Parts: sequence; structure tokens; C-alpha cells
Amino acid sequence: MLKILSKSFQVFLQLKKIIISIFILYIISFLIGYILVFLNKPEWILEYRENLIQNIFQTGPIKEIAGLLLRGEIILTIFFTFSYNLIVGAFLTTTLIGVVFFIPIIVTILRGWTVGVVFFGSFTTPQIIILTLGTLFLEFLAYSLSAAGGIHIGLSLIMPSRYKTKSRKESLFSALKDVLFLYLLIIIILAFGAVWEILGIALLT
Repeated sequence: MLKILSKSFQVFLQLKKIIISIFILYIISFLIGYILVFLNKPEWILEYRENLIQNIFQTGPIKEIAGLLLRGEIILTIFFTFSYNLIVGAFLTTTLIGVVFFIPIIVTILRGWTVGVVFFGSFTTPQIIILTLGTLFLEFLAYSLSAAGGIHIGLSLIMPSRYKTKSRKESLFSALKDVLFLYLLIIIILAFGAVWEILGIALLT
């Protein structure tokens, strides 16, 4: 297990420039969304925010999470949150689509901006601030890793020489192997993030 973790950290260090860039992009796009709501610019932003929040609570995973929490099913809520963030938040929307290497960057900008718009006004008490910032940090970090993994796969198809080979098949195989190791870190971060978020909500409500 220690050898696998060691290899995972090696991949992390190998992709650290991409990971850091994606993470910074999350922060910048989040702040832009947050500030635009604060400034009420453009004029449609507040109405858009209200509709977005309404859709999230009516059709998104938050509806299921809220229902489980109300029934006091903490463990199941943590598992559901972790599974959704891993499968949908990380794998499907940032890694898998990385075959086209620039799409994870677009997803990052849109996701960060959307979260900034939605979370405006959420920082009301010290406890909520700590819970929210902790959750955002862990999820943004995990999604930065998964997006970097997707970009890594995409680049292997168009720049095999980056992987010290002329064969796209070999470079793709090498990138996929790296991403598998990277996902160990993603799983750990998202698992901790789900525990942090759901236990925090349960303690504050």
C-alpha cells in the first residue's frame, strides 16, 4: 500500500504544474462568480442565481442529500456524497472528457464560476465559513487532480513524445496508468471531504 501511495505522489509531482494551474483557475473563476453577484453585474445575474439554486435543490444531488440528512442517515449521506463527487464530479466531467484535452479547462471555469454564484452570501458565521471553505478546498483540490488526469490522457494522444515514445498507444497506456495511481489520492481527498461536509452540516443543524 505504501508503494502505491508513493507512486501516486510521484504522479502528483509529475503533474503538479497542471494541478496547481487548474486549482488557481477554480479560485479565480469562483471569485469572479461571487463578485459579479455582489456587484449585481450583469443585471440578469441575480435572477440567474435564483433559478440556478432552485434547479439544484429540485433536481440535483442536494435534494437526495438533504432527504437523507433529514432522516438521520449520516453514513449513507456520506457515501452518497462521496460516490456522486467521485463518479460525476471527478471521473465523468473532468477525467473522461479529457480525451479532448482542453475540455476539462472549460469545465473548471464554468464549475468554479457557478459555485461562486451559488455560494454568494453563504459565509454568515465563523462555523459556516470554516465548513464551507474546507469543503471547497477539498473538492476543488480533488477536481484539480481529476482534471489534470484528463488533460494528461488527452495530451498523450496528441503529444506522444511528451511521454518519451512515438507510439500513441504506448503514451496512452502510460497516461492511463498514471491516472489510476492519481485516483487513489482523489478517492482519499473526496472521502475526507464527504465526511467533513456531511458531519459539519449535521453538527450545525
